[in-house]
Amino acid sequence: MGGARIGVLGPTTVSMDDRPLPLPPAQRSLLAALVLSGRQGASVEQLIDALWGDHPPRTAERTLHSHVSRLRSMVGVDVERPLPGRYALAAGVMVDVDEFESALARGRLAPTAPEALGEFDAAHRLWRGIPFSDLDDAPGARPERVRLQELRDQLDEMRLEALIASGARDAIARARALVDQEPLRERRWALLMDALYRDGRQAEALAAFQEARQ
Repeated sequence: MGGARIGVLGPTTVSMDDRPLPLPPAQRSLLAALVLSGRQGASVEQLIDALWGDHPPRTAERTLHSHVSRLRSMVGVDVERPLPGRYALAAGVMVDVDEFESALARGRLAPTAPEALGEFDAAHRLWRGIPFSDLDDAPGARPERVRLQELRDQLDEMRLEALIASGARDAIARARALVDQEPLRERRWALLMDALYRDGRQAEALAAFQEARQ
């Protein structure tokens, strides 16, 4: 797919027509702030805080406008002003978080397990690492990272559920791996028991239930 695309499901990246582009630190912080603000945009004050924190330069507002211009000219990311004193990513700019959540939603609503798996696999491929991993101090990054990680955990579970429903041979192994990864998530134990039961291993399913209770 052509056009500007921003990736934050991992280190922050920008590509234009599928070609990766270099991203200077100031533009990286500005992009992250715009992504975190959503389509409603961020105020000039919020963006200044994202770029300089408690120690903005005297020319902060002018420099911010310069950074926005550089985004447009250097990496082709279109930024618009939906309201006076606010900036937002233009509607045509693709963000991997939006793609991830859209694929997840389509998978939830898919009428068959194979169709759901297709959407879940598409969502899974977008995940490159810890969201905003290079911008830990960006305002709002930590709560958004927690929210996205929860969606990733749900994706793993829904993907496993679709695999079990489709009769995948490695469903039990995948279920055990997810349980080992997060043993306090009850749904993963339920999926493991379901996979064992469907495979005719009722005694092992009961043993998993007892282990989960403990």
